[in-house]
Amino acid sequence: MKKLLFTRHSAFGIRHSFTHRRTGSKIAAAVVAGALFASATGRSGEPAPAFLRHQPKEVYEATASPTQQAPKIDGILDDVCWTNAAPIGAFRVTGREQYAGKQTLMRIVFGNDALYLAAASEDDEIMATPGPRDSETAWTMDAIEMFFCPGRDNEFWFHFIFNAAGARYDDMEGAKRDTSWTPATDWEAATRKQAWGWTAEIKIPYATMNLSAPPGRGDVWKMKCIRTDLSRKEKIQSSWTRIAESFDADLLSVGDLVFESRNLLANPLLAPRPSGSGDDLPDWKITAGKGSLRRIIADGEPAALFHWEPENAKIYWSNFDFGGRGGYKSAPYDGMFVFSAKARLRNTDKKDFSVVFRWVGPDQKFAVASVTPSAEFREYQLQHAFKRGQPIVAPEIHAAGTGDIEIKDVMFKLDDRMTKKAGLKCLTANAPPELKNLNLAINGRYTYCSPGADAAEFPYITPHFGGPASVVAFSDEKYRGSDGHRVGGWIPFPEGYLTDGLTGTRVTWGTFFTAVTGYDIVFDLGGDYLVDEVEVVSGTPSLRNATLFLKASSDSRYVMTHTAADLVRYNKSGYPTHAAVSFGDINAGARWVRVNVAVNHDGLSEIRIWGRPFK
Repeated sequence: MKKLLFTRHSAFGIRHSFTHRRTGSKIAAAVVAGALFASATGRSGEPAPAFLRHQPKEVYEATASPTQQAPKIDGILDDVCWTNAAPIGAFRVTGREQYAGKQTLMRIVFGNDALYLAAASEDDEIMATPGPRDSETAWTMDAIEMFFCPGRDNEFWFHFIFNAAGARYDDMEGAKRDTSWTPATDWEAATRKQAWGWTAEIKIPYATMNLSAPPGRGDVWKMKCIRTDLSRKEKIQSSWTRIAESFDADLLSVGDLVFESRNLLANPLLAPRPSGSGDDLPDWKITAGKGSLRRIIADGEPAALFHWEPENAKIYWSNFDFGGRGGYKSAPYDGMFVFSAKARLRNTDKKDFSVVFRWVGPDQKFAVASVTPSAEFREYQLQHAFKRGQPIVAPEIHAAGTGDIEIKDVMFKLDDRMTKKAGLKCLTANAPPELKNLNLAINGRYTYCSPGADAAEFPYITPHFGGPASVVAFSDEKYRGSDGHRVGGWIPFPEGYLTDGLTGTRVTWGTFFTAVTGYDIVFDLGGDYLVDEVEVVSGTPSLRNATLFLKASSDSRYVMTHTAADLVRYNKSGYPTHAAVSFGDINAGARWVRVNVAVNHDGLSEIRIWGRPFK
């Protein structure tokens, strides 16, 4: 079995043990002796790349560029394909908001048969040795771990590890977790030591991940990447995405790997095709005899001009293939698909005109957006939720009256982040970065209580990215704990650690390492809202149970609505542990949301309440 139980030091200096993919003998993270140290002698003279030191975007999205010439897998990053590949960098220390001092830079390209990765790691003390395939040498030393979920369904997470000396390990994570998994088609890794660190090149055939065809333009996989930097003094793990210390289970650690472009349309309907005559738009068709369509330049950018006559006219797409793959006209994933285009009306008969974008969904319902007169381009969007394999009908433009419409920046893309929270708002205003537009600022607050009582029970340890743990004695009510440098009372959402949107902040109570204790966190939304989902996030497998209670303004007592405990499973093997618990489909009115947690010393990171106003 490819498992091991080991002890490691957390980012906050708390020494603890946990299961990390593998079970077997117990070793310490710093067990690697000085004999494993690889000196700088014999290193290559490849110049250091321009490492990224900060991440300007909050949404984690990496782009894989197509390549016709595969790189040579030798650990030397001089192949042409890496020149124009987008960099992936600015890794953060796991469990904190701060960036790693020794950075990692990655690039990804894809060909007809395989996915290719290039990695560069700053390191002045490389500690890695070669080892047999799937041995612990791959992941207990200086290493990089990659997680890919092509189906975006969390069923299969393909997990690949390579260390600085070229040792390799793989297994299957996700709902179909299998630590003994070995791919039928093997993958390759080659590394080189550099004067400033080490480099690596990786080839992962699609067949390794059970894929029969390459990804196409607009495909989006889920991805995680983690770097382990081991020295004789410490072990530091960092990640491209904001991530908790237990990166296997952290729900917030996922980014998107986009192939070539978010736009599923191989031709965004404006670029000339080799067979085109120059002015025609071969992807579009217009109702015969009722208008004209041609390519133009609008405000310095390519656009299309549609002129219509008094009769009703319709533009529709005759070639609506995704990713340039002929005949592929069904949804590749479960999720929300968005059609968008920028448009403006010109020379219209203001007495009698009408222009709309129209798109029929899988339920035969129409999404419609009316185009309004404007001297500037405005963006219009239509969206439908599709299940994998459902046919997608091309959107249309319908016009009546007389006039012109200019269209540009046509896009058709997957945005399944919208699917998960469609129609909801984050009432605690701490949504993950990619959903920050769903935050709703309300006059909310929360406090800590003893289980089932109103007596204050504030956490007295609040580890956070700004410094070491802050310990406040609570011998009396005045100094009863801290949260966001606050003592006692109610904490406004913008000031609390549980509602700051940061996975690097955490609160916990004083317990022995193996002890599990219970506490209540009470949220006052300031008024009644329709509550639909509550997320309780630790970021490490420290939650033994979470139970949800709701109370509306008109209620005299709380009502329990959900619990994570499975009594059958508990009676068989004890309480399972969770890194996060999500209670969905609540659909109940409430002003007060009370969450009872049974948690060990690692504590909690975030609690999010999703819903919407009654108005």
